[in-house]
Amino acid sequence: MLIIILFLFLFPQIVLLTEFNDPYLIHTNYGYIRGFPFNINDSNKSKFVKIFLGIPFAQPPINELRFEKPKEPKKWDGIKNTTEMGPACFPHVPKGMMALEEDHNEDCLYMNIATPGWENKNGHHLFPVLFFIHGGGYETGTIREISKEVMANKYSKNNIVFVTFQYRIGQLGFAATGDDDFAGNYGLWDQLRALQFVKDNIEKFGGDPKRITIFGFSAGASSVSALSLSPLSNKLFQQTIQMSGTFFSEWSVSNRVVFETEKMAKIVSCGESLGNSNELKKCLRSKTVKELMDAVEKMGSARKEVNSLLFTPRIDKEFLPNDVLTMLKNAPVKRNLIGITTLETLSFMLLKPEDSLTGLSVLSDEIEKYDRKKFEKFIREKVAPKRIFGKGNGREVQNKIIEFYLCDIEKINEENTEKEVAFYFLEKYIQLTTDLMFIVPMLQEVHYKLEKGWPLYVYMIDYFNKQYYPKNIPIKGAYHAVELAPLFNVTIYPFIIEKFSEEDLKFESVLHTSIVNFVHTGNPSTSALNWPSLKDQPSQYALLNSNPKIVETALFPEKLKFWQELTEKYSFDIVKGIDKETLFTRDEL
Repeated sequence: MLIIILFLFLFPQIVLLTEFNDPYLIHTNYGYIRGFPFNINDSNKSKFVKIFLGIPFAQPPINELRFEKPKEPKKWDGIKNTTEMGPACFPHVPKGMMALEEDHNEDCLYMNIATPGWENKNGHHLFPVLFFIHGGGYETGTIREISKEVMANKYSKNNIVFVTFQYRIGQLGFAATGDDDFAGNYGLWDQLRALQFVKDNIEKFGGDPKRITIFGFSAGASSVSALSLSPLSNKLFQQTIQMSGTFFSEWSVSNRVVFETEKMAKIVSCGESLGNSNELKKCLRSKTVKELMDAVEKMGSARKEVNSLLFTPRIDKEFLPNDVLTMLKNAPVKRNLIGITTLETLSFMLLKPEDSLTGLSVLSDEIEKYDRKKFEKFIREKVAPKRIFGKGNGREVQNKIIEFYLCDIEKINEENTEKEVAFYFLEKYIQLTTDLMFIVPMLQEVHYKLEKGWPLYVYMIDYFNKQYYPKNIPIKGAYHAVELAPLFNVTIYPFIIEKFSEEDLKFESVLHTSIVNFVHTGNPSTSALNWPSLKDQPSQYALLNSNPKIVETALFPEKLKFWQELTEKYSFDIVKGIDKETLFTRDEL
């Protein structure tokens, strides 16, 4: 008994001595963790980055915590070894686009941190923090693909504390019934919990809690946009980076999730509980994750709509208390690096036709058969169906969209082959879907932020390596996720080769250096590119490729003008996917 008492008395002192002598031992607010050293690729072989993998930032969202906001981790005794990444969160269906890892678990709320193992000699005692949010349409995705080598060599080597984490996705992250008892947005609450963990603990890792940049790609960029809007989160960081994603797009925020949750509930024999959210949650908790995933697969992993996603954020009156514009008006101004690629939806429509996130892909054997009839049918049935507009307006709206996108139809004449005609209309299809899902929503966000005085750095990526493309893909351009290889060594398309060409490496340097400089200074300018903010020069943007330049004109002003005028004149906002008066979605009309 005496030995036990002595141990309990001496253990804290032993740990304190160990912490003083062990640079990889950190005392978080919840307990001790131990990371490990990672030797970086540097001429100075003595330089090490400190790596911490699989840090719990919330209690496991299982059993009674499924479909609930995340709770703070319980404090633990002893030292937790953080040397392995936590599992990925489950996607909405078994064959999610980015669900490439076998290691999935409902217990998935873990964080990874890489921090320089040396003193900061740049005038600051602490290092700036880069907090990365992965993409995947809110339904798939994982940060397990971002290796410790990338974290160390691409970011911490550049005097940055780099943070990645998992958040709940798909039905486990966003299922909702629309009332306060089952409000959804659990994945966003996970992101908030991760941010709070970083804000409260990052100084112990050498990070500066007053210099946090949140950075996201695709749905991660949409999340960055949402976190900038929500009054619960927008004071926890100082800067934002959005790559190919915004909360102004229809796919980012929709009440459709309520209808999809009802469908799933009926398939798993929980239909009788509809109407009582607490009973429904109880029933859904009794089902295995596999049962829930199989149910969504039966529903269809994606809808054949412009907004093809099933489980996404919604305006819940708490995390997101108001409509997007109202929240933006009340949000604090922050420095924002934001941009897109030229042909975003090329990824979904042609490059990966088996994608679980869209139902609008053009299959390989249909590419050469795509014609004007199919293009116009898409507009009339999917983009602007008559039922969502007032009586007599539907056909008028449809014709305006067709005329706008086929303004250069004179290019096509009798001398063109059937294949050339198909490629023309196919490219228009890619342009239209890219505009609706990415470019126009981003331009709207930029427009309203600029009105409020945000320092904005806008870019467009037009770089791609045509050598990587499959031979059967006739349209080539900068696709969605072209940034992942140069920034994270991640390739979600099998045709991308791992060895970069000389031009690839130049583009990598341009993009990566801009990100690093923005994290450190709030300005993405490099030695090769003097990049002023839109606040200083409203009509310009950076064109990023292997030889970047500043373009002294606004980015696609004609597209923004067309869609803004269409929205002002008619009752339904096609870009946001809502009726302007009732705020009903397409499904509710």
